[in-house]
Amino acid sequence: MARLNSGIPAFLFLLVVVTLSVLGGFLPAAVVSVVAVGCVDYFFIPPVLEWQITDPIDAVGLLTYWTTSLVISRLASNAQRNAERAENKRRETALLYDAASRLLSLEPEVAGGTQSLRVFREVFSLRAVCLYDGATRTLLTEGEPRYRLAEMTARAYADRLDSRDEKGDLNIRCLHVASALKGAIGFESQPDVEFPADPLSLLAATTLARAHSFRDSATAAAVTQAEILRSAILDALAHEFKTPLAAIMAAAGGL
Repeated sequence: MARLNSGIPAFLFLLVVVTLSVLGGFLPAAVVSVVAVGCVDYFFIPPVLEWQITDPIDAVGLLTYWTTSLVISRLASNAQRNAERAENKRRETALLYDAASRLLSLEPEVAGGTQSLRVFREVFSLRAVCLYDGATRTLLTEGEPRYRLAEMTARAYADRLDSRDEKGDLNIRCLHVASALKGAIGFESQPDVEFPADPLSLLAATTLARAHSFRDSATAAAVTQAEILRSAILDALAHEFKTPLAAIMAAAGGL
């Protein structure tokens, strides 16, 4: 009779262990499972109120219950951890999509300026962002950095090396486009806050390449326009010189 009644409290203890594994993780659930096994043995398995098992069937049942609780606790904690990881990944993807949409909505002539840095800082709640443009040798900063963010960003471009401080507040990434170094970007985050530095650096490299392409296209268009204007001026001057020259030649011929 005691063996039959032990199934109900064992099942209740199992529910407690599984719930704790979901809320607190595997280690607390494992500790509670050991305590639950001791309680079932002491209160429900004969001889009752003694730490002793006389029937081998009770021993096998108790071992099976303990093993089952540990396996279920491990599976539940893994499922909870995977769900949290998937939720963090979904949130990170949504933020990256928002940042990419806002960057693409910027005008090309300002895409490589402080407005793009403001997008990074606002979307990911960063303390400061610094960009070093290797083409123009300019250093732009958005926010109020507490550390030597600008100096470390420029040094990363010069050394061609990424860097990160021990606390993780500073992340410096070199910006490569088609294996060519275009610049460097530095992120200063809030303490103990993780953010996708590598995807952000890819977005920054794409935005910087877009700004460079627009600048090169604008320069080429300006050169073409200047050449057209120069040709028009020379043609006008040639026409003005040819008109009196023809009159002089005609008078000289008459003489």
